[in-house]
Amino acid sequence: MTTFTKQKLTFEQFLEQCPEEGFYELVNGEIVEVRSTRNHDDVANLLLFAFNDEIRRLNLNYVVNNTAVFKTRTAEGIEQGRKPDVSVINKDIWRANRNAYSALEEPIQLAVEVTSTNWEDDYIDKLDEKLHPQGDGVFGHWELGIGHGKENTNALCPMPQAAGRTTSSTHKGMEFPAAFNEYQRLGIKEYWIVDYLAIGLREYLGNPKVQTVFVFLLDANGKYQRTQFRGAEIIVSATFPELTLTAEQVLTA
Repeated sequence: MTTFTKQKLTFEQFLEQCPEEGFYELVNGEIVEVRSTRNHDDVANLLLFAFNDEIRRLNLNYVVNNTAVFKTRTAEGIEQGRKPDVSVINKDIWRANRNAYSALEEPIQLAVEVTSTNWEDDYIDKLDEKLHPQGDGVFGHWELGIGHGKENTNALCPMPQAAGRTTSSTHKGMEFPAAFNEYQRLGIKEYWIVDYLAIGLREYLGNPKVQTVFVFLLDANGKYQRTQFRGAEIIVSATFPELTLTAEQVLTA
């Protein structure tokens, strides 16, 4: 990631000053370039094409792209500009103003984040903007259903007691992204984390670590419930219930 600004920007200023070439997010008031490897792009593109095929086949009222940016807020109310690797958006929302830039303020239907070398950002920053803080400290605890290919009840898991980036050591792996909290708070109904690099915590990936696709769905209380998929397991999606992709197909794209 390359940071382009030092002054704290609002979301509107971010849209005005964001370079036209490349992909960028607004993180803690700064314009940050989002760069990815070819492997990362292969994984994201497989999902983008698969989602698009389902939308066309079933004539669903969605659009899918990898360029949409939308506004979220941290627990402290700081405006962020997030760009998922894949976004599935209600077509009516997307086409409400087709002459506008791609930035949105409404929650999208589904967001996909693929692991990257800046997993410290992906696993922590986006988490805080999606989850409601609880307990002591800046983040306290966050609720997360624990499962493997099926629904599960909530479990409390500790979050790092510091704002911004994770303080976890790299040999342990990273926690879930700060966008997680942002997305939950905004009300994004479905959120995928595709850890093809297996660099998350052993608590979630096992020991030894195994490549995993995590799917989070908002429950009736507005909190994410997690399911995880590995190997030949078919990924279950609320947005695309007839999707037949296995975790292995996605993780080895």
